[in-house]
Amino acid sequence: MRLLPRGAGDAPPPHPLRAAGLLAILGLLAPASHAGARALPDGFGPIRFGMSVEEVRGLRPDLAAEAGTSPAPALELRAPLVLERFELTGEEVLGLRPCRVGLHFANDRLYQLDFRCRRPGEEIRRALLGAFGPAREAVGRYAVWLTRTRAVTVDPETFRFSFTDRVADGQVQRFLLARALEAGLRPVEAGGRGTTGGEPPGPGTPAPGPAAGSGAGPGEGERPPAKAVTAGADTPTAPDRSWFVDPERSRELVVRLRPEAPRDEKLGILAELSVVGTEEAARALEPLLRADDELLFEGAVQALEDLSRPAAVAVLGEALADRSLPPARRLRVVEALGWLGRRHDVVGPLVPGLGDPDPEVRREVAMTLAVLRSAAGAAPLRE
Repeated sequence: MRLLPRGAGDAPPPHPLRAAGLLAILGLLAPASHAGARALPDGFGPIRFGMSVEEVRGLRPDLAAEAGTSPAPALELRAPLVLERFELTGEEVLGLRPCRVGLHFANDRLYQLDFRCRRPGEEIRRALLGAFGPAREAVGRYAVWLTRTRAVTVDPETFRFSFTDRVADGQVQRFLLARALEAGLRPVEAGGRGTTGGEPPGPGTPAPGPAAGSGAGPGEGERPPAKAVTAGADTPTAPDRSWFVDPERSRELVVRLRPEAPRDEKLGILAELSVVGTEEAARALEPLLRADDELLFEGAVQALEDLSRPAAVAVLGEALADRSLPPARRLRVVEALGWLGRRHDVVGPLVPGLGDPDPEVRREVAMTLAVLRSAAGAAPLRE
């Protein structure tokens, strides 16, 4: 039984929240708070969100208008919106140096900081994961850490990251949306000292779930709930799983995946393991491939697809070789191996399936090997 249909031309599954979001839609996942979630920054050094430009300049006289910017007209909607950008250079953040810090103000209140650090990308990744733990959301190509009022966002392609006041950012985004919808906009007197403009600064704060600043969502320090993800988010530009793996949480979930656990609890654990699971978690899913419940079987297969690790390939290969599994399940396993084959070598587990007693399974294996253009698979096909 398919929980999430895929086309033959779909991209491999770099987005780690697919299964979690899907099960949430089905009403089978009751999100649990994660006590290990860490507090997120409310500023940078002595500079705090909500400060005015002059207050920041009192702390940092070297504050300068962002290079290449100039004053622009303010926006007049139902209320004026003045966006200003400034910068500090040669700074240190999270042990990374030198960094350029962009400071973004809305109506003379600091609401976002963005950082461009001249360090290797892997060093920046380690610094963010060390400071905040595994990311909790994936929005487009960004990896995001969220609490009710704060956000940290990173672009894994450029390793530019930002700290954001979600309440103020939500107000800015609503202003910008209103500007796009409201007819007859006219420029008014510029009131800015830095720069203004219609584009939100930096990578911005993606607004998954309730609008930022809406008051909805988990409290400070709590794990945000799993969210639905559209098929369009499953793209090759989405952040890889290394931003989300949480070994401690993975071990906790594996312990809870006991045989006597209620079905809905198991489904919730599968959804979360697909996000945070480690290599070892793949082995814990093996018994569910032989469960009587078809939904648990499908949930386990999708979790193994999302884990996208060598251990997942091994577990699925053993399931394909198990002739006691119904042919329909072996077919689903072949499909999962084909999906993983875009990132892993799955020829070894697939080739024995050419001798499966079921002709439909044999045909599916042959087609999968052909699609993967496997030389190892082509030899048995010629015999």
